[in-house]
Amino acid sequence: MNIDSYSSDQSPEKLTRLTTVDNNKLFLFPAEEFSAELMLLDTPMQAKALLQQYQAKIDQAFRDDHDIEQLIQARSTMIDCLLQYCWKKTDWGASHICLVAVGGYGRGELHPQSDVDLLIILDQSATPMVAENISFLVTYLWDCGLDLGHSVRTLDECVSYAKQDITVLTNMLESRPIAGETSLFKQLKALTDTSQMWTSSEFFLAKWQEQRDRHRNTDDTDYNLEPNVKTSPGGLRDIQNIIWIAKRHLGEGDIEQLASKGFLTDIEAINFVEGMRFLWKVRYALHMLANRHEDRLLFDYQVKVAEFFDFIDDDANLAVEKFMHEYYRRVLLLAELNDVLIQNFDQERLLSTEKEEFVVLNERFCVRNGYIDVVDEQVFVEHLWALIEVFVLMAENSYIRGVRATTMRLMRTYRENIDDSFRSDPKVNALFMQLIRSKSNVPLQIKRMRRHGILSKYLPAFGEIIGKMQYDLFHIYTVDIHTLEVVQNVYRFAHQGSEFDYILAAKIINGHLKIELLYLAALFHDIAKGRGGSHSELGAVDAREFCLAHGVNERDTNLIAWLVESHLLMSTVSQKQDLSDPDVIRDFAIAMGSRARLDYLYVLTVADINGTNPELWNAWRSSLLRQLYSEATRALRRGLENPVDKAEWIAEKKLAAMTQLSILGIEQRLVTEQWLNRVDEYFLRESVDDLIFHAQSIVAHGQSDEPLVIVKPSSIFNEAAVTQVTVYSRLIENRFSFMTLALEQLNLSIYDARLLIAGGGYVLDTFYVMDADDEPIADDSPRTAMIRDKLLQVLNEPNERWLATDRRASRRMKSFVWPCQTVFSNDSAPGLSVLEVIAPDRPGLLTIIGQVFFRHKLRLHNAKISTLGERVEDVFFITDRNDQMIENADHIAMIEADLKTELDEHRQQ
Repeated sequence: MNIDSYSSDQSPEKLTRLTTVDNNKLFLFPAEEFSAELMLLDTPMQAKALLQQYQAKIDQAFRDDHDIEQLIQARSTMIDCLLQYCWKKTDWGASHICLVAVGGYGRGELHPQSDVDLLIILDQSATPMVAENISFLVTYLWDCGLDLGHSVRTLDECVSYAKQDITVLTNMLESRPIAGETSLFKQLKALTDTSQMWTSSEFFLAKWQEQRDRHRNTDDTDYNLEPNVKTSPGGLRDIQNIIWIAKRHLGEGDIEQLASKGFLTDIEAINFVEGMRFLWKVRYALHMLANRHEDRLLFDYQVKVAEFFDFIDDDANLAVEKFMHEYYRRVLLLAELNDVLIQNFDQERLLSTEKEEFVVLNERFCVRNGYIDVVDEQVFVEHLWALIEVFVLMAENSYIRGVRATTMRLMRTYRENIDDSFRSDPKVNALFMQLIRSKSNVPLQIKRMRRHGILSKYLPAFGEIIGKMQYDLFHIYTVDIHTLEVVQNVYRFAHQGSEFDYILAAKIINGHLKIELLYLAALFHDIAKGRGGSHSELGAVDAREFCLAHGVNERDTNLIAWLVESHLLMSTVSQKQDLSDPDVIRDFAIAMGSRARLDYLYVLTVADINGTNPELWNAWRSSLLRQLYSEATRALRRGLENPVDKAEWIAEKKLAAMTQLSILGIEQRLVTEQWLNRVDEYFLRESVDDLIFHAQSIVAHGQSDEPLVIVKPSSIFNEAAVTQVTVYSRLIENRFSFMTLALEQLNLSIYDARLLIAGGGYVLDTFYVMDADDEPIADDSPRTAMIRDKLLQVLNEPNERWLATDRRASRRMKSFVWPCQTVFSNDSAPGLSVLEVIAPDRPGLLTIIGQVFFRHKLRLHNAKISTLGERVEDVFFITDRNDQMIENADHIAMIEADLKTELDEHRQQ
């Protein structure tokens, strides 16, 4: 079936169409027929079967695209019939008792797996007979398969609880009698009226706080990767909250009547109804697919829901990405509408209870009680450019808390007049650049522009990425929110860069960089995602056009366009290439061209990674970027025409290490013997400190055949960034598989592996690892002993049984299944073949890869491990057993085919 996409038709007539059921989509529940069949039944199990039979009819009507409101009302009607049947089966005698539907059921809205919430009102405490009857009723309903929530209270207790707890009162607000004495229900309504408790103002403040608390629990995001259709910002609960407040304030919660009374504009009412129906459909589909009460759009269900609503993959976007794009756009619109209406309620409350505070900003704007407002309603008619000015004024006056509801509504109306002539107006362009160059909190104003729908109108390309998601665990934000996070990070580095990971970024940005250029590069770096083709190249074109239109000088324009086009370069080189190779550093420095470009790109890269998924940022990734930045800076300072001489560099390292070893009392002869069979690659990639550490440890180990395992912190830039696990042992076949499995079983993440044939039948291997929290292992931690013991165990008994793993992928990981990809290269690293493996992450992945290498008689020299959410992008530097590159095309094809077969076979486990 299709799901209604957002429509630009906002005419008043549309509201009438939305609230009138199309005869072709009409669905009326056959209540009399259902009740008659109930009367013929004897057991709750028979009633349960009948419920399932009729629910199947409602579900089929949903598949056939019948009116969603009628379908959720149909289930409510069906439950009404069941309850009335059960009530009549029970002898209540002369008891004064009333059965009341509350909550969603009270509204007459039940999705397939929704809870059925009931209140049983008594005029006095239950007699034993009444208590027994209630127990029978509840048990019967449970046996019928209902998820029942019920409370039994006297009238006095109902009133007492409602006074104490706003949620109790809210439940009663949308209640209706099902059976029994309706006079009790009427008394309850009278006793819980605003004249008795919770005035309109008190109720509003309590529900507003409740909403803020709920949003805080979801990090105030309407873009959660697995959003809750009911409780996330912009979800059904926000819609219900507005209706509850209106009902308490005006005595009316019907959307059409709220519009007729002027509380909602026709456009707002249309947005409200469309958004509610959209979310109802999504929730209904979720309940059907999960076959349980599930309101979260979990990864497990996103693909299925997208398929259910007939979204289709294309070359640019997956079906699930299209569906979630539609979902996020809808909830953003609902969240914006919620802002307007909540603010409107607050305005009315303040007008009736407090003295207005009024400050004039200019002839167009003022501040009322902390919120910016237009001086008169013709401001945007006469000065459309004031749609941008309002954000400039908020940037210049940081005490302003936001936009007043009346002005929000005007902005929603007049933003539709933004066109190409507006976008090319020099005054408008100058105002936008004034905002970007503001010394105040620019990211906050950019976020407000997005929230109020101005940014997407001013930059249509930005509008295309609003709500656009990438179906993975790496990108935890939609593209638009990620963009705003990157802008926010740039500001953060400039103003709060004291944390260790950002000291260098803060130092650079506060040195000589123009922060507005970084803001613009951040704004455009992902703006072309989802178009097909290279988003970096397409985004650079957009950025250049923007700069030319906004009077940015040629030098700055070229820099911004280059930053957008190159924004992935630094992270790619740092995580996938060998930073100890002078050629890698020189090539990167050439790509930079100047120290200024390097500085800008470093800051943008750190901001980008942290804005993609902060949980994946750790000291290791930070250290790689800092190392690349430092080495490239030296290369640029030395001059690109003066590359490092590898032999000279190695000689300097050896001399420095040997000098220090002599001071430590280590005989030069012993060190020379060790180094005799070491390849140049070893001396290039290891630091002087590690050359000393290795030599000293091996000398101390002597001639023992027992493997030497040393676990110690590895300091980078004087900070413990990672744990170094060094193994010196006799050559053991397939040792990479054994050791990686051992480390994984200890819940350690491997970030780098260096394997070396040390000569004399020995190997020297180093792994750089972190714990499950991306932290290095403390030097005095008991885990260091556990690591040593586990590695010694597998090295002393290298049995195939160690390679068996029974660990299963997590629920989230199982949602991401796609074929393994491999990229083979013989021109990326001198003397080495480079194999990149891109695959879904799973337990034992490195072990499987190691076994494939072993079968094909390959020698692994170095591995750079990068796990990005559910995805691994691992790079392996390999040769054959004779240290020769793998150049035979048939052999390469066999290796790649074997890897794909093994990894694809295990990807669903």
